[in-house]
Amino acid sequence: MRTLESLAVSDSAIAEFPGGTDRDGNIQTGLAGTWLGESIDDPTRRQLNNKGIQAVIYGKVLQELTAACAKIEAGNTGDNSGASHNVDEAWAFYVGVPVLTGVGTGPSPARPAAWQDSG
Repeated sequence: MRTLESLAVSDSAIAEFPGGTDRDGNIQTGLAGTWLGESIDDPTRRQLNNKGIQAVIYGKVLQELTAACAKIEAGNTGDNSGASHNVDEAWAFYVGVPVLTGVGTGPSPARPAAWQDSG
């Protein structure tokens, strides 16, 4: 299982944002109430944490889509290791964990799908 921290501090994530902010550090300080989160109220700290988490997920989605573009240009469109695999990964991070809907699984109700279930 991948953790949010492993995504925030991975070598590939850091390479995608050279000279960028320490995304994991921003989340940690918001949780602990230190540095950036030291003199702000709880709702603002919560927002700091949420924005930090969103930045990590956004970075991972962009990383997967960038990899998919490179694979498409190289003609690698296979299901298991080609561009479609990277698009599936990006979609999974964007949608979130499937939830039981009573008739199977579906996208998180917090982020409705942009497509319709055809059957």
